[in-house]
Amino acid sequence: DIVKNFVAGLVILIERPIQVGDSIEVGEVVGEVTEIRGRATVVRTNDDISLIVPNSKFISDTVVNRSFRQPRVRYRIPVTVASGNDPAHVEAALLEAASRSENVLTDPEPKVWFEGFGEAGLRFELLCWTSRLLHSAGAFRSEINRLVYSALTARGIALPTPQLDVRLPEGAPRASARP
Repeated sequence: DIVKNFVAGLVILIERPIQVGDSIEVGEVVGEVTEIRGRATVVRTNDDISLIVPNSKFISDTVVNRSFRQPRVRYRIPVTVASGNDPAHVEAALLEAASRSENVLTDPEPKVWFEGFGEAGLRFELLCWTSRLLHSAGAFRSEINRLVYSALTARGIALPTPQLDVRLPEGAPRASARP
């Protein structure tokens, strides 16, 4: 294993599939590459935990490198609104929310997809690019969700509310109110 990891380290240094500063995902490990050593690579997670990952994992497993060649990433923000809303108004509100964030890139510009109809309402997806929060997906999503909520409520766009229908069969005993 030591030889395998050392050879993999040489391959990483020569081919450069990952570099220090890259935002990566390999297996269950998600974070920023902070150091590439001969036998292993150090990855710092968003929880500020440093993980030592054997270099062979970067050669044998699929590696998602969010900052490979271009330091930007697109996030998909799912949004569901109540069924009675006008999809064009929802789309305008979502684009307005994206435009209010300094972390969202204007090139490529944000997009909205009307995904379809669900039990809870109309399903949309807001697609935004960022180059600032590559390593902070949670912070980016939280900011965008707050802006989306503000934009939707400002335009009077209703959010879905859970509804439970209870039907009793005819002739079933009903509970009586007690004083």
